Amino acid sequence: MDWLRGLPGPVAAAHEAGPTGFGLARAVSSAGIRCVVAAPSKIVRAPGDRVRTVPRKREVPPARDAMLLARLLRKDDLVEVRVPSVAQVVARDLVRAREDVRGDLMRACHRLSKLLLRHGHVYPPAFGRGCPLPAVRRGGTPVDGEQRDDWFAP
Repeated sequence: MDWLRGLPGPVAAAHEAGPTGFGLARAVSSAGIRCVVAAPSKIVRAPGDRVRTVPRKREVPPARDAMLLARLLRKDDLVEVRVPSVAQVVARDLVRAREDVRGDLMRACHRLSKLLLRHGHVYPPAFGRGCPLPAVRRGGTPVDGEQRDDWFAP
């Protein structure tokens, strides 16, 4: 950040929003420098300058992309993205982690119930809903709650 502060005149920075851009924007803003995080989908580009997901010979060079951002920043033509606070980022990460764990649990329950079904056991025995994992964790079987050695025998 020292080299940014050492630049003459009013200094402003701009970059496209991405997975690591918000931390950079917070650091630059805390150094007292104006930082604009631009929405990539709202940047007006020439048809030949589009970045493709599959690399080709005519890829947009990063320097040309930076010059475009600098020109748009100078004209105030960039559509800004709001930079979330650290607390909001932590809350999003927690929600994403919870969703991932719930998805993992659901897949494990489905795998176990299909395994039980292949061995002739239907879980749940009644019309209720649920996962057979808690019964297995308690040491019993998901069917009738009994402990049997030949439970998975074909």
